[in-house]
Amino acid sequence: MMTEESDVNQTPEEQTQFAAEELIQADIVEIYQGGANHIQAREVMLRQAGANQVQADTVLVRQGGMANVTTTNLETNSSAMGYVQAQDASLCTSSVVAIVTGRDAELDQSAAQVMVVGGKVDMDQSVAALMIANEVSMDSSNVVFLLAGKVEGDVRPVFGPKETILFGLISGFAAGAMVLTGILFGRKHKKKK
Repeated sequence: MMTEESDVNQTPEEQTQFAAEELIQADIVEIYQGGANHIQAREVMLRQAGANQVQADTVLVRQGGMANVTTTNLETNSSAMGYVQAQDASLCTSSVVAIVTGRDAELDQSAAQVMVVGGKVDMDQSVAALMIANEVSMDSSNVVFLLAGKVEGDVRPVFGPKETILFGLISGFAAGAMVLTGILFGRKHKKKK
């Protein structure tokens, strides 16, 4: 556990290194201009801060970064994330590699590579590479691959449902052929030392 007291003689770099090595468990965790390796809390607030792994009921991030997040409610502003698993998520001028939500997701001037949303996605001036959702509402936004039950707004995916499935089949076939070719022809000769 990280203590509240810090050594006055430590440089900021030493304090940051100390904080990044610790597991932080608390009811409410607030980090400003610092970092943590693993946070477990009811509520987490990061401002100009980062964390490798966060597990919390509510996560609020402003100008921060997280590698792996598991939460009920996520709100970000000018932040970046790797993998997010949440019930509800709201991203403003933020980016995420992959996000999975049980209910809704809102993106405002944000980007996501992969989105799997159980409820509704609201996008305003945002982009996504692959989106799977029950319902999508878009305004001045773009998506490359889209699979959705209901779509509202000016939605012009590069690939619709048919094209997405076809692309997946062709990509899977090509990858399988490459692996099979490597197995059949790649390891005939063993190198001698």
